[in-house]
Amino acid sequence: MYRMILSCLILAFTLTLVGCATSDTASTAMADANTVTSSDADVAAPADAATDTAETSSSDGTADGDSEDASSVVVQFLQGTSTTTSPDGSIPYEGPTPVLAKRTVDATNGTILEESWHGGEYRKNLATLRPGTLIFDVSDEGKTYEGTLTFATEDWVYGSVTYDIAMATGNGTITGTGVWDNGTYTTDKMYSENGAAVAKIVESLGTITEDAFLAAIPN
Repeated sequence: MYRMILSCLILAFTLTLVGCATSDTASTAMADANTVTSSDADVAAPADAATDTAETSSSDGTADGDSEDASSVVVQFLQGTSTTTSPDGSIPYEGPTPVLAKRTVDATNGTILEESWHGGEYRKNLATLRPGTLIFDVSDEGKTYEGTLTFATEDWVYGSVTYDIAMATGNGTITGTGVWDNGTYTTDKMYSENGAAVAKIVESLGTITEDAFLAAIPN
């Protein structure tokens, strides 16, 4: 049953998983899971989605924002792939799927806006810091999921992250970690239903320049 469900999974950004068609409950939960990360409401990408915050881009894939306190806003550009497999990683379900992402980290306001393209699909997430903690509450525009991102330190740009996500429909959850190493962000997440592991989602994203990001945005 799970083999049939997951044979058509597609990963959404830094936290998700998407389903094709099975039972109403399973297919709805899987489709909603396609929004966490990574990820979000299925809307057309705005024409200026990649150009509204950054003034300049550095070689490490970050740019200072154009707010009055530029140092409090960092724009990060990422590119890589996501792969979905069986929980033990032995059976491939989907991928590698190309992923392109832009993260706008606003330390002053305690927000992280993440826009991403998984294949040609555009998604958008917003994470908001709980004052006095290392925990961000995160969801997408359509509220298809809600959960938390817990950072290991106050470095919102390069800090390690723990994901704890619940889908709005069904009993699906996504848990896992994200770690930076030498300019590469790697996530290792598990999608579960009713407490049982269903699929493993791994992403590997490297930093790129703004010019490279703009050139890679799907048409």
